[in-house]
Amino acid sequence: MPAYKDEARGTWYCRFRYTDYTGEKHETTKRGFKAKKSALQYEAEFKAQSGDTAKLTMNALCDAYLAVRRQAPAINEHIKNIYDEQELSPEATISKMEIVQNEGAPNKAARNHKNKPDHTAGPALW
Repeated sequence: MPAYKDEARGTWYCRFRYTDYTGEKHETTKRGFKAKKSALQYEAEFKAQSGDTAKLTMNALCDAYLAVRRQAPAINEHIKNIYDEQELSPEATISKMEIVQNEGAPNKAARNHKNKPDHTAGPALW
């Protein structure tokens, strides 16, 4: 993962090859980094997102997680519309999963709480 100094501009750049998710090979260059470390970090994150490697930086993993979380309200609204228009029935796509929670100290008699939240199954999402 080399980074190069652009003497004329006084900045750093990275040039690297990567393989995309289809298996096709590409070469790219990104210029204008103030520090060598920034150029190397950009390359690592780019390759992690392009499918070249299974390794992800923590920032890339967090970004991917947050992108999915931001889409959750839209997905929930879409599923609600599917149920409202009766394209699918909730009975066919929602399962009840029992969650048991113990309350109290480990040495004392504990109370068990049972909760059965709704979990949407796959057919409502596709």
